Amino acid sequence: MAFFSWRLAMLSSYDVLHLHWPERLIRGGGRPNRAAKQVMLVLLLLRCKLTHTKIVRTVHNLQPHEPGAPVETALLRLVDRLTDASIRLNPATPDTIGKRSELILHGHYRERFARYRTDGATAARPPDHQAHRNTNVLYFGLIRPYKGVPALIAAFEDWQQPEAHLRIVGHPTPDLRAAVEHAVDAGNGGVSCRLEFVADDVLTREIGAARLVVLPYEQIHNSGVVLVALSLDRHVVVTRSASTEALQAEVGDDWVTLFDPPFTREDLERGWTRASSDRGEARPSLGQRDWDVIGERHYSLYLELLRR
Repeated sequence: MAFFSWRLAMLSSYDVLHLHWPERLIRGGGRPNRAAKQVMLVLLLLRCKLTHTKIVRTVHNLQPHEPGAPVETALLRLVDRLTDASIRLNPATPDTIGKRSELILHGHYRERFARYRTDGATAARPPDHQAHRNTNVLYFGLIRPYKGVPALIAAFEDWQQPEAHLRIVGHPTPDLRAAVEHAVDAGNGGVSCRLEFVADDVLTREIGAARLVVLPYEQIHNSGVVLVALSLDRHVVVTRSASTEALQAEVGDDWVTLFDPPFTREDLERGWTRASSDRGEARPSLGQRDWDVIGERHYSLYLELLRR
């Protein structure tokens, strides 16, 4: 296995090309750079066709969160048409891409973040010196218009829960940076932020200091952020969709609270109440998302395609 680079993709020998977010291959840079990437993608697809290289695509979203130009849309449709097999990360993803479709759930992050828990405590039971900080409502991840951070801030200010603190961690767009910083300045200490990408050890501490993780997205299909929070045993409030309803059924409503947009104070209050209940040593059930199982299922799919 090798991670993608244009040099490897065009010049090396391989049997399967596995794509995750094909739009990222042709975005970034100025117009000449994007045009060059678009030509490269056409050549790559032609190479796969001529060499009988199988194309597998993991379907993360039903469409890109940020739509591109018409040329990009046409190229992505071409990718879909030439895809041999698609991998769906949840049962709500429609089976419309590729000649073959396989459901393989998104993996959890327990092993990835376990190395940073050096205090000997589980995420559900922080040590005493952190307990006084365990009153945070936390948002983390990229801060983009469709992710509803201003709605979370407004709901939190309307809620007026004196023991709660809103913490926002992630890299924002310039406009949203200004909005979050304004809320921090006007929040009398009730809102704080760290507006940057953070390393896994920092993120683990931020989640460990939270009672509740809130993700007030306008819409959602798949989200690694939800699984990071659940992997660290935090209750999550997230937008209702077919995929999040399936996730709630999988792990239980002790761990997932669903809301129907727009996000309001009542949604925040419901999540806070559920997150405050004592679960003892219980953890969300994520056994179907072990990476060993996921790896074996990917490998089996590759072999099946090559045997054809």
